[in-house]
Amino acid sequence: MASTISAVLAFSGTDEDISLLGVHASSATWLGCLGVIVFIASLIDLVLDRRGVANQHATAVGRLSELKLEYRQALQNTATQEGPTLEDLNKRYSDVMSTLTPIPDAQFNRLKAQHLKKVEISKILSQYPGETVRGAKKRLQTRLKQQDSMPHSGMPHHV
Repeated sequence: MASTISAVLAFSGTDEDISLLGVHASSATWLGCLGVIVFIASLIDLVLDRRGVANQHATAVGRLSELKLEYRQALQNTATQEGPTLEDLNKRYSDVMSTLTPIPDAQFNRLKAQHLKKVEISKILSQYPGETVRGAKKRLQTRLKQQDSMPHSGMPHHV
């Protein structure tokens, strides 16, 4: 949007004073300021590379999901000894994990808490077919409030 405004100012052809948020300056000055803002925003986007990180995480999810499926199949086939062995899968797991982008320590606990909450909501949806996601979230909140109000033996409880 800022680049669009700066283009309009550049092609307006006038050098009139423009008042924006109580600040008066010429259109050329505003054009320069907007250009700097767009440049800084572009640099920040380039450095953070949020799309690239999101793509890396999506790739990781896909590779780990595929590996999880192979583990399930291997466990089901242990009696018949078909397909890859658990040793083969463990080697593949190590290979996959060594290529994935690690989760930063500062984000790990927050992401784990979100994941565990999703798991609990999924369990509620399985237990109560037809329940909405909103209803499952409410059930979980109610259960957590009840757990918090119950005395416990000093041991932390897990959600």
